[in-house]
Amino acid sequence: MMGVSAKDDRLPERILTPLKEGAAAGSIPDVEKLLREYYEIRGIDMEGKPKKEILIKTGLEDLVKKLHG
Repeated sequence: MMGVSAKDDRLPERILTPLKEGAAAGSIPDVEKLLREYYEIRGIDMEGKPKKEILIKTGLEDLVKKLHG
């Protein structure tokens, strides 16, 4: 409702820059996989909106129509 969506869920460039040394050298997090898993756990759709069933379960039925039409 405030214009924030999944496209705004991004990590800072520093975290996406591979380290040059150490146990994690050369690796970066799989951001898309992390977001998919996080959204699933939190009950958020791939657009970044809470799923209808989560809104209803938490007593926010009035937001279903506003967010999902």
